[in-house]
Amino acid sequence: MDRFLDDFGQTHFDDLALIRNHVWWPGSQDPFYLVTSGWVSTRVNFYNLNFVPWPAVDGVYVSSNSAFESRFNQRLGTPSDLVMSVDAEAIGDSVAITVEIYAESTPTASDLRLRISATETNIHYVSPYGEVWNEVMRAMVPDANGQLVNISQGDSLEFTGSFTMQPDWDMAEMAVVAFVQSNDTQEILQGARWLAPAGTVTGVVDDGTRAPVEGALVTLLGAGRFDSTNAQGQYTISYLVGDYEIETRAVGHYPDTTMVEILDDSTITVGIGLTPLPTGLFAGTVTDSVTGDGIDARVVLMMNNTPWDSATTNPQSGFFYFPAVPITYPGIQDYTGITIYPELPYPITALNQVITVTEDDTASVFSRLNPAEVLIVDDDEGEDYENYFIAAVDSAGRTYFHLDVFSSGTSPGEAISLFPTSSKVVWYTGDATTNTLTQDDQDSLASFLDAGGKLFLTGQNIAEDLTSIQSSFLDDYVHAGWLENPPQIFLHGKSGDPLGRGIQLVITTGANGANNQTSRDRLEITGESYSAVHFIANPSDLTDLGTAGVWAEGPVAGSRIVLFGFGVEAVNRPAADPSQITRTEMMTLVLDFLDGITGINDPVGFDEAGLPRSYALGQNFPNPFNPQTTISYDVPESEGKGVRVFLSVYNLRGKKVKMLVDSWKEEGRHMVQWDGTSDQGEKLSSGVYLYRLEAGSFTETRKLLLVK
Repeated sequence: MDRFLDDFGQTHFDDLALIRNHVWWPGSQDPFYLVTSGWVSTRVNFYNLNFVPWPAVDGVYVSSNSAFESRFNQRLGTPSDLVMSVDAEAIGDSVAITVEIYAESTPTASDLRLRISATETNIHYVSPYGEVWNEVMRAMVPDANGQLVNISQGDSLEFTGSFTMQPDWDMAEMAVVAFVQSNDTQEILQGARWLAPAGTVTGVVDDGTRAPVEGALVTLLGAGRFDSTNAQGQYTISYLVGDYEIETRAVGHYPDTTMVEILDDSTITVGIGLTPLPTGLFAGTVTDSVTGDGIDARVVLMMNNTPWDSATTNPQSGFFYFPAVPITYPGIQDYTGITIYPELPYPITALNQVITVTEDDTASVFSRLNPAEVLIVDDDEGEDYENYFIAAVDSAGRTYFHLDVFSSGTSPGEAISLFPTSSKVVWYTGDATTNTLTQDDQDSLASFLDAGGKLFLTGQNIAEDLTSIQSSFLDDYVHAGWLENPPQIFLHGKSGDPLGRGIQLVITTGANGANNQTSRDRLEITGESYSAVHFIANPSDLTDLGTAGVWAEGPVAGSRIVLFGFGVEAVNRPAADPSQITRTEMMTLVLDFLDGITGINDPVGFDEAGLPRSYALGQNFPNPFNPQTTISYDVPESEGKGVRVFLSVYNLRGKKVKMLVDSWKEEGRHMVQWDGTSDQGEKLSSGVYLYRLEAGSFTETRKLLLVK
């Protein structure tokens, strides 16, 4: 019905005034209803409504568009006893209204009331029910009950009133609708509408040579109205009558201001000619930070944080050159840096800095790049899982180069050979079931590890595929094989493992991830590798149901490999469950581990069996937190049944507010969660708290921050 009324109202604009009252259902938080609730409730009760939309003609509900149109035409042909007019004048934020009524004959209907509504059109508000709202009732004058009208043939009556414009209302979109209605029959005898007097200014913006300027911003100053020119340089702005200044801004040109007078119900044409800015020079180099050799790259000059122009470097020298750049003009032509898209093995690099271009001097930027810390090998056969890995590596604070095996002309082996062994390779295979790693791939990875490289392999079916072809790479470097494809979707880190101990609950299905795991691999340890992640039945049962991820030391010092029998792209943590790990957290842990850093935030020594050598209290994670955080602590090997551990939370006055642990614990890493409540179950106020671990003669205290 709303769409029908939109079209019908335009077709019959001279004969039909629409007033749309927003009620409290289906959305009780409708912002239009919330500020008009009293008036709306009165009107709802007047019509005895119980559903919307409720179109009526003379108080009689019509159930279809055709029925509405038929009743409207019938009513339009019926003479009225009354003649009405309405006028309004805005004085500051107050709008004064005058309504005049003349009776050509004495109305037969009884209990007549004059009702006045102020409406606004073209309101942009995004909700489940729409985005643009028209003829919204903003106010009723003086109220929804209306004013009593006693009139006979030949009588003239005048009514006055006012309403206050709110800051977010647009006067140019306002209308005042006045109508006389019988309270007995709900018949509307006559109505009138006032529209804010407005006109239109239009024209073409050119560069002084009649060449149109696209994308120029034309603003009607003081009115909050603007338009951007199209490819033909055209703009159109409609607003209230009056004298205004038009300001025009376009990149590469000096700004322009022009006076214009907008006339009621008229369109005037104003052409605008802009003067181009003079040009200057911008140049620089992109070189290797160690060798000083030139880097083959595309350099994009950013203007107002968006790409403006691009140039390529000389591969030998790294020199680039922009020969004719419009000079810097504050507020219009502001150069905010460059983005460099280099060849392997360097990362895409954004240099955010102010670049001032003048007519007299050459602006310059000299960039020295290091190879990317991470090579992301996108081997997902053309799927779009790269977004999950790029976001995780970037959020982990590592520079990266993304190599799409499906579309790149460079093989993974060639790419890897260009990276120093201090870099890390993250290789994922998506949904591939066979040929997950070609023999060339395996040979390249073997050479990389032999030279001290660090590798993270992740994907369902990798271990299954390599086991089926009796891969020597899997045997000699990963020291693990494939057992089966288990049904479990939940995983958890091994508490005593230097990698696994930082991994919380993991779920590998759901909408926050790729949701693509159909054949996860359960792994078998076949040599000197270590189980870091295992399958579990559900979050409340952490029983080890088989290995899901392993790691092994490489053939030379510093070399390491991590293999997950599932795709990290599928890791999914619902926003409401902080007990589960995110992709970024998992990627950070793996990359840190490959670099020799273990644990969540605290590098702690572990013995050959993966057990801590000393007591330690980890920093809570996340921190700050709401509503829940995890605290880890390490207990070293001890004789007998272990050691009694106390873990308590204190406020800054030293008062104990929560006892988290009071029990005997065996050696290993332990974790406990706190939801910000006291021992009495009360929610604690936000602020800094202390948590203290006591075990034997060991005591350690750390701070945490609870936020609301």
